[in-house]
Amino acid sequence: MRVLIVEYLTSGLGDVVDGNSSLLREGRAMVEALLHDAHALPGVTPVTIWDRRLAPPECPGLEFRLVDSTTAADGMLLELLHGCDRALIVAPECDAILESLLEFAHVAIGADRVIGPSPETAALCGDKLRLAGELQRWGIPTPPTEALETTDLAALAVPCVVKPRDGAGCEETYRLTGGDLTSEFPRPVSELIVQPFISGVPLSNAVIVGSGGRMDAFLPLGRQAIEGERQLRYAGGEIPWRSADAERAGRLAEQCCERLVRELPGLRGWIGCDWVWDPGEGRLWLIEVNPRLTTSYVGYRKSLEINLAGVLLQVSEWPARPSIREGVRFAPDGNVMPLFSENARDGRNRR
Repeated sequence: MRVLIVEYLTSGLGDVVDGNSSLLREGRAMVEALLHDAHALPGVTPVTIWDRRLAPPECPGLEFRLVDSTTAADGMLLELLHGCDRALIVAPECDAILESLLEFAHVAIGADRVIGPSPETAALCGDKLRLAGELQRWGIPTPPTEALETTDLAALAVPCVVKPRDGAGCEETYRLTGGDLTSEFPRPVSELIVQPFISGVPLSNAVIVGSGGRMDAFLPLGRQAIEGERQLRYAGGEIPWRSADAERAGRLAEQCCERLVRELPGLRGWIGCDWVWDPGEGRLWLIEVNPRLTTSYVGYRKSLEINLAGVLLQVSEWPARPSIREGVRFAPDGNVMPLFSENARDGRNRR
């Protein structure tokens, strides 16, 4: 099976303005890890597109096509889509980038051959204001979310979080207190949302959704590393989350993910979820849904004794009791450090 795996910035589909940008570093780490794992699968031949201005991908024997402009990348994308059995696109959901690329792929080769959500689902998950309203309607705990421009700042409870309505990751995300609510932001106020700051443990996990909207895999919770006092920055995380609360929070997360997949039949592929666990209330809050490969992939692939690319590409099954090889700490640039070895088994069976 020939599989096209492309990432928006490393492929040249997006213009690489800052070669050291956080999105580029994370994108490269994710796509190189996935390409490496797919390359190791029997019967699977991955191919990718690569921006000539970047150092080549670190995956010996990988087939990749070099491009030197966004126009060339667009043409190469169409060519390779028609020459592959499956396609997986990694791109930020902001500015409708992921939605547009998915729509392009769906039109070119049909939705069945694209391992990713429908364009409409990607658009919903990328709009944090709309998504929060839907999550509340479905009974999934999520913080109250409002457009900043229509919010009465005088009555706003603090601390609070202000972030882009369609941002990716922790880009331009701020934790504000009463003294700086009128601070200037890089974006117009009309593009920002505000939420109460939920004090607790920042967590994340992922699910893999197969064809027909079936949740094939529920991955264990990991702890996120969020740095900064006012402007927040994503700094990777640890997998798995080791806590007396981990089992209880994991059950709640799985229930929420099952509900999410039922309510959003357009989900497919790797879906990342960001959470906050409130230990005092024993409550789990769903903060964001990322409808594409997330940086945590680089940690999960080292922590679990399974080739996740096989499950994602639907050439192998998620085991009934997936084994945790070791605990790991991972950074957004793909660096992974072992924390502990573990022979215990964890995970959930999804058939």
